[in-house]
Amino acid sequence: MATITLTNPSNTSQVVPQLPTGCIVVTPADADVFSVPVTILIGGTAGNINVTPANGGSNVTVAVAANSILPFMVKAVFSTSTTATPIYAIY
Repeated sequence: MATITLTNPSNTSQVVPQLPTGCIVVTPADADVFSVPVTILIGGTAGNINVTPANGGSNVTVAVAANSILPFMVKAVFSTSTTATPIYAIY
């Protein structure tokens, strides 16, 4: 399993919310995880995305619309059952 290390992840604050400072294109992979939880943005093609929620729960496959954002943070995006493209991680 590879860890996808992200540079300069946003610090979280209980007082002042911070906007993400980075964005990468995600290539779904069944064995990779992010070094920090990320928010997922779906580009121009609707479909399904198979992810592990940041809280460590069971993997979920979510039907997503084009140009949408998942309403929860994730720690992995799997290639199995993922059809939406392109996928971006914002952090």
